[in-house]
Amino acid sequence: MSTLSSESSIRKAKLPQLSLILITIIWGTTFVVVKYGLTFASPVLFVALRFMAAAIAVTLISWKYLKGMTAFEVFAGAVIGLLIALGYGTQTVGLQTISSSESAFLTALYVPLVPILLWLLFRKKPHVMTWIGAALAFLGLVFLTGNGFGAIQLSFGQLLTILGSIAIALEIIFISYFAPKVNTRHVTVLQLIFASLFCFIMAAILGEPQLPEFHPHLAIILVGLGIANAVIQLVMNWAQ
Repeated sequence: MSTLSSESSIRKAKLPQLSLILITIIWGTTFVVVKYGLTFASPVLFVALRFMAAAIAVTLISWKYLKGMTAFEVFAGAVIGLLIALGYGTQTVGLQTISSSESAFLTALYVPLVPILLWLLFRKKPHVMTWIGAALAFLGLVFLTGNGFGAIQLSFGQLLTILGSIAIALEIIFISYFAPKVNTRHVTVLQLIFASLFCFIMAAILGEPQLPEFHPHLAIILVGLGIANAVIQLVMNWAQ
């Protein structure tokens, strides 16, 4: 019995890690889809609609559990939602001028950035492997720019995407901070609503045109991305 209990405990311990690997695969497929979706809508409005669809999807899944939201949960949702809007907004604008593969690589810089930002903000010393990962990421950036070590020149799209990866790293840090203190279903819905709202505000400030005309391909893309983002955010909040 003890062996079975031990195996069950191991499976439960590994489930969050396996879930995060799964959503990473889902996340990786979205870059090409977003690139195509930008042929139908301006970038920040596209992100606003994307997260509006995600908010609706999570609400439909979780509506039975959404009673009793607290002011602290609203605050947590607003903070995370702002970081999502900044991260995905800059990433999507950047996708207009760089390839999907470039965007995926630069966005993935959030992986070494998370422990480095934890060190800078909260004095949590990173493992030596973090520094090795950061060095490899920097080396990849050198090869990506194609200018050698002496003259790293980032295009506007690349720079925006790197800024987006910083915002996504901060998003992960704050999800980890808030997760033990809140109902994750509540905060997931709130952060998606706030992300959509902030993107609509950003689109208005940037002077992006009105809502795009209806197109069946755009509708399918937004529904698909909405469901994907709903799953990604739910799993991220739960696994943390």
